[in-house]
Amino acid sequence: MLGCFGKSECIFCDVTEANGFRIVHQTDDLIAFHDRSPAGQMHVLIVPRKHIKNMNHLKKDDAALLRSMMALGHTLLEENGYDLKDKAQYRLGFHRPPFNSVQHLHLHVIGLPFRNRFKTLKFKPGMVWYTDGSEVLKNLDA
Repeated sequence: MLGCFGKSECIFCDVTEANGFRIVHQTDDLIAFHDRSPAGQMHVLIVPRKHIKNMNHLKKDDAALLRSMMALGHTLLEENGYDLKDKAQYRLGFHRPPFNSVQHLHLHVIGLPFRNRFKTLKFKPGMVWYTDGSEVLKNLDA
């Protein structure tokens, strides 16, 4: 089984356009869609089809999946005109438990500028509630 799409107990396990999601990309392993409450000029969430509760539930075996999530995030940013060499233009990261809103792993892909000051703080790398995706991957690879 690829994942849990179709199970009613997790909103991200049932990502379909019929359920109000605006899907931008999907593969056998991942699905990307616009965030319903965008923090920046561009804000897409990338979720694995396989249900993983949050970043604390990632295992070393999930490193390839996380790399795929990050690569898709970079592709979507580039397709929308963001320069990946300039980290001040975007964020790719996760909210740390218990600060994540949905109990299904999801990578925030945000093209800046932020919509307001609160969003700037909510997605600030190094804060106790948010971490950059590259840091999560580095910990898996350690």
